[in-house]
Amino acid sequence: TLSHIPRADHGAVFAEIARCLAEGGRLVVFDNDLAGCSMASGQFDLFKIVLDHFPHAWGADNYLLRNLPSALLQAGFVKTDPLHLHTVVDTEQRSYGFKVGMRAVEIYGKAGIISPALTQALRDELTLRAEKGTFHIILSYASVTAFK
Repeated sequence: TLSHIPRADHGAVFAEIARCLAEGGRLVVFDNDLAGCSMASGQFDLFKIVLDHFPHAWGADNYLLRNLPSALLQAGFVKTDPLHLHTVVDTEQRSYGFKVGMRAVEIYGKAGIISPALTQALRDELTLRAEKGTFHIILSYASVTAFK
């Protein structure tokens, strides 16, 4: 995904894509909209902080997709369609979203921000929420089409 390309390389990558496309060609991007993801059940839910830290841990830009249309125009594309947002809400323990939540907890714990005991307590809390039917994670994706 684009979020795995270093920020400093985005302009060069987009310019190279524009260079390689034939006149009239198009680029369609569908990727994570990190700014739109949420696992919190309320304003002060600890899982808000955990999920906010998740992309930060690998240096991802939470607003990459929201700024993509203008970045593509700067890279040489002549037109972009408006950004479209797509959301998925996962609520079950066997869902992809639950795995994302657990991975976010692991990364937060491994960063040394919280103790191993609190990391385990957060794992247990996610599991309990899933069992009680109160777990939810909103996964946001965005798509944009650019034309050469």
